[in-house]
Amino acid sequence: MVNCRPGTFLDLISMQNCNLTNLPENYSMRFYLYHYLVNPEMIQIAELPHSHKVIGYVMSRMQERNNIQKEPPYGGITSVSILRTYRKMGIAHRLMRCAHRAMGEIYGAEYVSLHVRETNTAAKHLYLKTMGYHLHEPHIEYYADGETAYELHCSTKRELFEHVSRKYRAKDGNQQTGEPGGGEGKSKKRRKKK
Repeated sequence: MVNCRPGTFLDLISMQNCNLTNLPENYSMRFYLYHYLVNPEMIQIAELPHSHKVIGYVMSRMQERNNIQKEPPYGGITSVSILRTYRKMGIAHRLMRCAHRAMGEIYGAEYVSLHVRETNTAAKHLYLKTMGYHLHEPHIEYYADGETAYELHCSTKRELFEHVSRKYRAKDGNQQTGEPGGGEGKSKKRRKKK
């Protein structure tokens, strides 16, 4: 099992190592430090439980709003990286959900935006098919190597609702879930016997 938690100042070097190992875009330590100082609660870390080795991260920030056009508050995912040997285990999905929830609960973000490379089919599948992002617009030659990026958006409202409903179900003894042992599951069995 992998632990997901908010990042700390001491995680920045491990985050940079994940980035250097996995991604074509490499950032200086100043970049990570800036994000940590501006929005420290917007860094999410995945680590192994016993060794505390950082195996992935999501780094995000709140975006500047255009007050003239009265844009709603929204967040942006800056960087996502999972070490290759730990991919396809749902870690990126969990980290992204934690980042969405932090943006919504702490800063009132209504949606999240991110950019993904046109050729990154695995990331597009995660965001578009699994997480409910939708295509906003393409950006030609967005990356330093000239590759096109797609800007994607996703609402944070689902994260907030699911988080609150999980808390409610936990307090209510799983009676609303229909899981074995819950009230709803037992009542269906009784009806069948009658």
